[in-house]
Amino acid sequence: MLSALLAGKLDPEVMVAVEDTAPMLAAVFFVHMTSTDPARSAGQTRGYWGRVRRVERNVSTGSFMLYADGMRDPSL
Repeated sequence: MLSALLAGKLDPEVMVAVEDTAPMLAAVFFVHMTSTDPARSAGQTRGYWGRVRRVERNVSTGSFMLYADGMRDPSL
């Protein structure tokens, strides 16, 4: 789906839903990592894409911090 969206070959009305989240447009769901703001993205379900340069695991929460090429810190 992402490759079709990036190639401009995906119907702009296609909706995406993950688990129990409300459906949203694919163009809103997929976000390039360099276009994210971790503070605004907190608690949202999104499909992030981009090249990851480093991953750190938070042992206490089980979450992962993603550091992407071209992205300012803080991480996602």
